[in-house]
Amino acid sequence: MLNALRFCFALLGAWAGLAPAAEVPALKIPRPDHVVIVVEENRAYSHIIGNMAAQYINALANRGALFTQSYGVTHPSQPNYLALFAGSTMGVADNSCPFAFKTENLASLLQRAGFSFATYSESMPSIGFTGCMQGNYQRKHNPMVNWQGHNVAAESNLRFADFPVDFAKLPTVS
Repeated sequence: MLNALRFCFALLGAWAGLAPAAEVPALKIPRPDHVVIVVEENRAYSHIIGNMAAQYINALANRGALFTQSYGVTHPSQPNYLALFAGSTMGVADNSCPFAFKTENLASLLQRAGFSFATYSESMPSIGFTGCMQGNYQRKHNPMVNWQGHNVAAESNLRFADFPVDFAKLPTVS
């Protein structure tokens, strides 16, 4: 899984002009205007894909990439989210809270290259929220908040309710 994450970071880095060409196979693919990474928690593939109650996510899966052989780095959840966002579990082995990191990550690398980034977290009570838990929101599912105030702006930590209806208003990567 970590090798796959490193490849994804290298591919995104090359796409953004950050990674040396030697790190990524020569690919001639067009640069999309927006990349949206959707991470679902605690639902089996068979409960979502093909389920008529999940028509929107199925429509997205039919139009985009669907990773069917992707597995977590470890358990529980939080280290996997950190690895997705920063390419490392940051030494975290549990779901404790809070953490504050200053290392490079997906958002800081993209922003330094002139691209925009934001996360949209379901049930988060307010933009830039740094609490560990409130209502159904759990910080462990929102890795970027652990870098907020260091190299990621609070304005990039958005509620799912802030997800734009007009997709042209999406950041480069969300």
